[in-house]
Formats: sequence, C-alpha cells, structure tokens
Amino acid sequence: MYVFFFYLSKYYGGAERRLFRVFNKIAEDGLDFDLLIIGDRNIVEEFIKSNVDKCYLKVVVCKNVLQAIKIIFKRKYRVICFTDSRLLYLPILLISMVTRTKRLMIIASIKLSELEFENYIAKLVFNFTIKISKHIDVLYPSKVPMLRKVYPNKKFTTTPNSFTDLNKFIPNEKKNIISFVSRLVKDKNAKLFLESIVLCKEIIRERKYKVYLCGNGPEFSNLLKYVEDKNISDIVELKGYINPKDILPFSRIFMSLQINENYPSQSLLEAISSGCYIVASNKGDTKCIVKEQFGKLVELNEKSISKSIIDYIESSDNNKELVIQQARDFAIKNFDISISYKYFKNILLNLGEK
Repeated sequence: MYVFFFYLSKYYGGAERRLFRVFNKIAEDGLDFDLLIIGDRNIVEEFIKSNVDKCYLKVVVCKNVLQAIKIIFKRKYRVICFTDSRLLYLPILLISMVTRTKRLMIIASIKLSELEFENYIAKLVFNFTIKISKHIDVLYPSKVPMLRKVYPNKKFTTTPNSFTDLNKFIPNEKKNIISFVSRLVKDKNAKLFLESIVLCKEIIRERKYKVYLCGNGPEFSNLLKYVEDKNISDIVELKGYINPKDILPFSRIFMSLQINENYPSQSLLEAISSGCYIVASNKGDTKCIVKEQFGKLVELNEKSISKSIIDYIESSDNNKELVIQQARDFAIKNFDISISYKYFKNILLNLGEK
C-alpha cells in the first residue's frame, strides 16, 4: 500500500495538482494507493473534480493531524510520498518511521532546492526530512548537482519532465486576452506585471485587448487598489480564482514572471498547450520549456516585459497563428504524462520492495 499525503488549502499550488494526476494514473494500473489529505472536504472535492475525470486513488480526508496519524498507523503503508519539508509534516513522518514506511520526498519548492530557508527552524526541519527520506526527487534539473554535493549520502533524482492534460488544454477561438494565472503572492510578481501593463496601456486599448489577472492570495487587495489608482480598470480585470481551462485556451498572451523559477509551473504548461504566446522571466530552468518560436524570455523590469507584449500585439496575424501551432506542437511532444508516470512508478515499486 502506498500513500500521497499533503495539507490542502484553497490556495493549493501546481505541485499537488501534478503529483495527484501522476499517482492517480499509477493507481489506475491497480496499485493500492491512498490520497491522504488534511483539509476541508469541500475544497478536497473541488480539487479532485478539477484535476481528474475519474479518481482511482482511495481518498481519505482528515480534519486534523491526529486523524491522519491514526490512519497511517493503522494502514502501515509501504511508501509515503510528500512534497518539500514543513514543521507540520513532522508528526506524520515520525509515525511513518514507527511503522517502517519508506519516505519519498519530492522537492517542488525552488527556494528549498536552492537551500534557502525562512529561518533556522526551517533549515533544521529540511535537514531532518532529507535525513529520514529514502529517495528524494527534485523538480529542477539544475539544482541536483549542488544537493548531491551537500548531501553526498542521499539518493537524488530529477523528475524527467512535467506534463499537463493535453485533452483539456487545447487552443480554442482566440480572443485578445493577456492572462496572468497564479496564486497572488509576492514571488509571482503580479504587481510588476501590472506596472508593465501601465507602460503599454494605450496600445492595449487601441488594439482592444483585455488583461485578466486570475487568482487569489494575500496580494489581491493591494493589486485591486493599484488598478484603481492607475485608472486601468477599463482594461484590467481581477478575476479571483478561475479554473485555468476556462481562460487559457482563449488567451493570446500568458505571463509567467516568477522571481526565481517558472519551470515547470502548471499554469505555464497549460498555457503552452493552449497555444498561448509566453512572456516569462529568464530565470532558472525556464528556458527548458519556453522557446523562441512561441515565447520570449525577459528581464524582470517593466520596460522589458512591456516591450515583449507590444512586439507580439503588433506582429502579423500569420505570426500569431504560427505561435499557436508551434506552442501546441511543443506541448504534444514534451508534456505527456507517461514519462513522469513511468518514472514515479519505478521509484515506488523499488522502494516498496526494499
């Protein structure tokens, strides 16, 4: 028996979505696999519904960590899978040691992969989690050599690719939409995006484009005030949370301006699969998935970002159609779930047999 465990809030990120899909496909193959979530049942149901057509994992929803501990102690899983390191995870991981459950740690946080910690406690928790994990998967290829050097006795491997649902994210009738889809936290740079829009607002109005800022988070109210203060509410809409499949297939431009890394953001993959032109910050491994045929890597300043938006808007209709096709072709060749599915299944089976 295997289990994928995490806390779920209404601001869940791409790692949970990606791994849920992978493990669900593995469970479809007949592996006895649980999805153990601490969170609100309504949020869990929406999470499942929005990510898979049919759930093959056995879903166990717990209100608190004590309930989760009881489940883990009772089921005595072979392998427990979890993302990153959190103080809240420690009771679960300690119980997994008692039940002799192997631990598969998946580093999905760019800051943790670079050994950047909020405080000393976070560093201690990370080091302990690394120590007790049997296998550590790292999402970012360029970070593995450093991690192997710092922790020479641990086994690190790199997720071979990322993926999205190619059947849900298909180019549709394109509208003049510039979309930004993300949790609204500082690292995502939504404020910088709006500052860039201010610089090119006249051409956006002239060419009848609309800007959709989609997502929730602590920055929402500040961003709304900025839009009002800059008098751009006629072209910019803050949509709150919106299912990406309801906006990306219709968008022409997608923005991904994270401070440290855009690879492999789920919304970015979905945008490429949907045939969007990508404007992304030139950080980390972003260049692995954003190619010049359908995107532009930019510096994190308003002028660079604004210029890339203007260059696309002023390009020919033929070029815009070519962007759609080339982005879609790249997604079909590179974003298939089967590669990640085989990779994680092999790791799980090997850990389960030891």
